[in-house]
Amino acid sequence: MVGTRQLHRLIDHTAKAGAKLVLVGDPKQLAEIEAGGLFASLIRRLGHAELTENRRLTDRAQRATAAALRDGHVDRALRRMEQSGSLTIGDNADRVHARMAEDWYLSHTTGHDAVMLALHRSDVADLNQRARLHLIANDRLGPIVLDSEDLELRVGDRVLALRNDRKVGIVNGTLGTVNGADTDAVHIETSDGDRLALPIDYIAAGHLTHGYAMTIHKSQGITCDVALVLGDDTLHKEAGYTSITRGRERNHVYAVAPQQPAARPADDLRRALAVSTAKQIAHDRGGLGL
Repeated sequence: MVGTRQLHRLIDHTAKAGAKLVLVGDPKQLAEIEAGGLFASLIRRLGHAELTENRRLTDRAQRATAAALRDGHVDRALRRMEQSGSLTIGDNADRVHARMAEDWYLSHTTGHDAVMLALHRSDVADLNQRARLHLIANDRLGPIVLDSEDLELRVGDRVLALRNDRKVGIVNGTLGTVNGADTDAVHIETSDGDRLALPIDYIAAGHLTHGYAMTIHKSQGITCDVALVLGDDTLHKEAGYTSITRGRERNHVYAVAPQQPAARPADDLRRALAVSTAKQIAHDRGGLGL
């Protein structure tokens, strides 16, 4: 996801230092936020070593689904999802969200590391709220340690850091569990076992949120047991491929498809997954370069 200008500077500094630069990534996953395409262009021009064995996904059918979507065979990927029972389609967004949260809770309470994924922050916020309602209703969270207009935290809450803070030792994307608080900080234990005290100012600035659901962009790079993916008509090829390869044991897509005459239930999802957001450098588009 490193932008072309940033990567160019890195290559330039490496060359001047007489060092060797090794680039590792997957151009079939989420595209760069800024102007991009250089990494993919270098792969085509210079050659590359490629990992061909999927070691994360334990289920053969899910590995085949991921490979089909990665290669652009959307119909084949959706057919495999339907055959393996990993696609749920509903005609109402509220009911689809509710089903996702229920399935997340079932996975969570049976000891699985489960995460709900969506492209849009509004959907993530809704799914986080639904997950907490299940936990609270079943007495699986402890007492409230922080209660503000924007965020309530209880002992046992799963949280996600949204910003780096080197003084605290927290990195953007860190997942943790709340285990207490004092007047100055909320105490968490990260998924790596580190114990951190997050200052109230860090939290008040909006840099901490619940971590039962997250955006697909936040999920790139994580591994969990179960990934539950909200698929809508904006779930493009790269986001779809990235999200359905997070879960070791199971990856399940939930989509909303209003009932329409002569329309197949997965038509909107099929059209969305056929759209690529991959970027190209100007040279590869036949231009004169940057």
